[in-house]
Amino acid sequence: MVAREETIVPYFGNKSQTVVPNTSMELCPSDRLVTQLENWYDGDHTFNVVEILENQDPEITIDPVNNVLFHHTEGDTAYIQGLDKLEKMGTVLHCNKEWTQGHYFDYWLFDYKTRIDDLNIQLNKPHELKPSFLCFNGRPDVHRYLTLHYLMKNKIFDKGYVSFLNRYGQITNKTNWDTFMNIVGDTPAMLKRIFYDKKLLLLDKTDNELARNDRDHSYHLYENTSVSLVTETYCDNEKGTFITEKTWKPIANCHIPIYIGGTEILNHLREKGYDTFDDVVDNNYENEKDFIIRIQRAIKSLEDLLNKIEKKKINDNEIQERLLSNQKRFMKEKITKRTVNKWIRK
Repeated sequence: MVAREETIVPYFGNKSQTVVPNTSMELCPSDRLVTQLENWYDGDHTFNVVEILENQDPEITIDPVNNVLFHHTEGDTAYIQGLDKLEKMGTVLHCNKEWTQGHYFDYWLFDYKTRIDDLNIQLNKPHELKPSFLCFNGRPDVHRYLTLHYLMKNKIFDKGYVSFLNRYGQITNKTNWDTFMNIVGDTPAMLKRIFYDKKLLLLDKTDNELARNDRDHSYHLYENTSVSLVTETYCDNEKGTFITEKTWKPIANCHIPIYIGGTEILNHLREKGYDTFDDVVDNNYENEKDFIIRIQRAIKSLEDLLNKIEKKKINDNEIQERLLSNQKRFMKEKITKRTVNKWIRK
């Protein structure tokens, strides 16, 4: 009888590595997943990580890689084709809750936690509730034009701190503007000035400053508001639910969040044990499949919540305790062995 040689898996340490195989895919030139494993995982597995930036050809070519995690941090299926072939070679991790292939991974949660540490970001604490909101908008996409439009139509735009920038130079994308205008027919003059005259709405950062650091924030913006209206990267139903650091910022900074994004954000937060304040916010907007109506209903929920705060119809101290509990849960987040075991179980 031949004795089986015991395989000893080395302690994690810094041994997981980003590898660059010969492939037709465009790979990301940074150690995204490896960095988060080093920072937030205390287990004893090591991996070869292939960071996929983009692959729009399902007929991919790639050299075989052993014990591999294919990691994709974007949320649009257009940028990650050929999943069937990749899954035969290893485990595919991605950031879209509605994809049926591969494994969902909260990469942007851990990326934000890493930036908080690296940049020494001062997180906000709970404070007395104020009937005002915060809404960041970097890239001028259709759902963000719609958000500003309905904020103005509902006459609550002036109750918020709202930015609207020209990230990636997309203000010149007339397709987005034409799609928006086909939906609404006409829009307030302020939005027309944003598009035609490039009269952007600035809060704490310009486009160039945002490009250098889009994780930090000005403390007073959260201090002077109590609700975050979050316009996630994607909102249309075709792309599913892409969850980025935008989802986590209000939780980390003790804000009540309302999300303009995919339909699974709030469900994901509930699954992870976060308080979504269903007793004070009408979160039924999340069940609306038509993304235009979903935006309208989310903004109506924002309007109703601000009115409750203004009329003191909410237990201020209780909400502050719940906001702090969410922040503490976020700060305790780790990449667990249970999560990693799902990656390696074939």
